[in-house]
Amino acid sequence: MIGTRRQDRTGHCGFHRAFAIMATVAAIVAVSAGTLCAQTAKIVTRPLTHQEIHDLGLTNTTQVSGGLVVIGVGMPAYLEVNVSKEVDDDVPVVITNVVWSLDSQPGTSALEASPLDLSVLIYSARDRESFNVVSRTMLRPDTAHSSQGYVVSAAVSGTTNGVPVSMSPSIEITASTFRGDPVNNCAICHSPGGFAEGNQVATWLNTGHADMLKRGINGEHGSHYGEGCIDCHTVGYDTNTNAVNGGFDDAAAHPTTGWTFPATLTNTNWDAMDVTVQNKANIQCESCHGPADGHASGGFGLPNRRIAVTVGAGDCAKCHDEAPYHTKNIEWNNSPHATAYFRNSDSCLPCHSTHGFIDSVDGDGKTTAGDGSEGISCSACHDPHAEDGPHQLRQVGSVTLGNGTVVEGGGAGRLCMQCHKGRRDSATYIADQLGAPEHFGPHHGPQADMLAGTNAYTMGEVVAPHAHATMIDESCVHCHMQELEYTSFTNVLHEAGGHTFTMSADGTDVTLSCEECHGELDSFDGGAHDYNQDGVTEGVQTEINSLLDQLAMMLPPVGTNVVDTDMLTTNVDAAAEMELTAAFNYEFVHEDGSHGVHNPPYAATLLVKAIEGLGGSVGPAP
Repeated sequence: MIGTRRQDRTGHCGFHRAFAIMATVAAIVAVSAGTLCAQTAKIVTRPLTHQEIHDLGLTNTTQVSGGLVVIGVGMPAYLEVNVSKEVDDDVPVVITNVVWSLDSQPGTSALEASPLDLSVLIYSARDRESFNVVSRTMLRPDTAHSSQGYVVSAAVSGTTNGVPVSMSPSIEITASTFRGDPVNNCAICHSPGGFAEGNQVATWLNTGHADMLKRGINGEHGSHYGEGCIDCHTVGYDTNTNAVNGGFDDAAAHPTTGWTFPATLTNTNWDAMDVTVQNKANIQCESCHGPADGHASGGFGLPNRRIAVTVGAGDCAKCHDEAPYHTKNIEWNNSPHATAYFRNSDSCLPCHSTHGFIDSVDGDGKTTAGDGSEGISCSACHDPHAEDGPHQLRQVGSVTLGNGTVVEGGGAGRLCMQCHKGRRDSATYIADQLGAPEHFGPHHGPQADMLAGTNAYTMGEVVAPHAHATMIDESCVHCHMQELEYTSFTNVLHEAGGHTFTMSADGTDVTLSCEECHGELDSFDGGAHDYNQDGVTEGVQTEINSLLDQLAMMLPPVGTNVVDTDMLTTNVDAAAEMELTAAFNYEFVHEDGSHGVHNPPYAATLLVKAIEGLGGSVGPAP
């Protein structure tokens, strides 16, 4: 078993302080006890998807929600109080009471019991790791208003290590009605020369969202397209009797201009639809941003401008989370991206938060990099307004590695390489570290460097480019986003492949992409080369792991297969420099995570040269 111990220098307090800064609507009361951090509580609007309604056994009349703070009249806001699990290492928080109140509202709505009990997980996979849900309620607003929202607060009380704590988080929910027709409404501002920057409407018109229903009812999606599809392919669709808000279902029910799903799918169906119904059809701006009447009629300049702008995955999941056909959010929730560890620093946010990533890729400074509360969600990689590229992926022309190497190929995988690369230039790194080897190594995840075969120490050895870097057009995406066969990989469906970005689960290696070149395989541990030079040809991962173990035994603490980089000597002499060089190579291969699969010759060369540099040798045991 190979491992590396690293010291977390920020600790839990720093983690929760970061969340305290980020929480949009959290009111904090500090604890008057020694070194305890301030406790964090926040009210969030929880998404609820079709898949969850099925899995939780809720009634089929339960309303779906994207978790927005701007919602249609009669639509639900599933509210919950989330409290951070601890204020310091191993100091639990015990919540004894939560009292909800509706402090301000334009109508006569009252808080209702939520259909979700406390056994239902927090939606955000990242928040689950650091917060507990302690109470839930539901608001279904009955009145639209452009200047006054529904202010909901919670009086939260409890104890931390015997010390009383109290918090009063609050949130504002805005109710509105749907306008539809983005060309004649949203484009007034959101187009060149409009009041707002950007060209979102014009680019959206060229996406698959813009004519989804039109293509469906005209028969372009095949005979399986049915009435059950339209709730996701229209604006504001909600047949609950309370949800009378100008959504598609309301327009379709109009006695004179209304519409019913056609009995036959044919190319004349769209043209036969009344324009007032067409204006609420397809997947429009309000499908993702919430109803815009309050925003368009006097809401400009008010809090949130009376429109929802979010990078939360729940906004997409309300449609992309219903097996067996819509599984992207199911898979994403099982991916490391959903829980990407948060560090509130300018250097970390570009890869550990969606807002930061968008800024780093687009470079337009229009997002708020300081908001890292969401992990790497859908809109990090997919631009909802984009017309370029497949699947509305953000476009990355090339990727520059830490040592200046520019990766031009790799197709869609360049988007992955934007983060999955080292942060160091190996040519100068060791010399810079000979005094303070803190956070030592190439940084987590140098997969792009490994694939390219660069930016570590070969000690003069020249390693030819590997086929994995030159022959796989989409690079990372081709292998890590395989579409699994239900018959072959039923045991790991939604746990590997697709938007999990994971290639192994439940002891199963997903080898479909490998077999295109390598023939039938049952694991990644294939190959036919004796990389550790012991006279026995074994699988590539077995060979590389053997070399990793051998090198680890020579690094601090010497004699174990766990490397502690904090113990590396800092004396400026040749021995220390070689030890740091060997440790860098160890970290490079270890953090790559593929155990040699990404680039076997390069990984083997780095380890062999490091072992030899420390005075060891590879080959058969004496």
